[in-house]
Amino acid sequence: SPISRIEGIFEDSNDSAIALSTTEGGVLSEKMRIDSSGDVGIGNGGTFDNPNSYSKVIEIAAASPVGLILNDTRDTHPMSIANEGAVMNLRYNTTSMLSLEGATGNSTFAGNVGVGTTPITSPNSADTSLSIFSGQDCSIILKDAVETWEIYQNDDLFFTYGTTPTTVMTMQRTTGNVGIGGGTIEGKLSIDYTAAELPTSGTTSNSAIQVTSSLNNQLNLGLNTVSGDYGGYIQVSDNNLAVP
Repeated sequence: SPISRIEGIFEDSNDSAIALSTTEGGVLSEKMRIDSSGDVGIGNGGTFDNPNSYSKVIEIAAASPVGLILNDTRDTHPMSIANEGAVMNLRYNTTSMLSLEGATGNSTFAGNVGVGTTPITSPNSADTSLSIFSGQDCSIILKDAVETWEIYQNDDLFFTYGTTPTTVMTMQRTTGNVGIGGGTIEGKLSIDYTAAELPTSGTTSNSAIQVTSSLNNQLNLGLNTVSGDYGGYIQVSDNNLAVP
């Protein structure tokens, strides 16, 4: 009996494939096939699982983890990419550098990550970091079914929400000043908000700054509307704002 075999196989009256077989454990069986369209299958018996209808595929199939090893012999260890039970792993030697879970979409990186750049060494000596680089400005966008938030860097750092962005906080690079509310920043901390009357009942404060204890005691600082007879107020209360 043959040790190995290369044979032509008719797919139909007009198409053919090439099958490569080897002997394993005394049994000759097909290990690889190139079909009439040029698709290459290893271990799939010539039946391709191609749900995305790619025009050309290489498929490696087995009832156990399958992978592709890339070995630059100038390095001590090879790199590999493998499907390990619906988890895609990019490995350096045996260490997973990137893991993608098919069922959940979760991704896990080992080490620093660079977007638009090689990973930048952390100025603060952080163990791991995410580096995003652009020649002009860049951002991180966080979106759910309700709202879009963006952390946007253009020399200064801005926190905004909405597709037509509303700025809720700004951090200035040159001064270190922080602005809340989107107004003009004129001090180390500037708060821009709509002034309101000092509340005399209930539990809702109209203040710009509120400090609350675990017992709901409150310290409120605010600015009054133009209709009031004072410009600002400091209110200290227990859990009912009616108590000044």
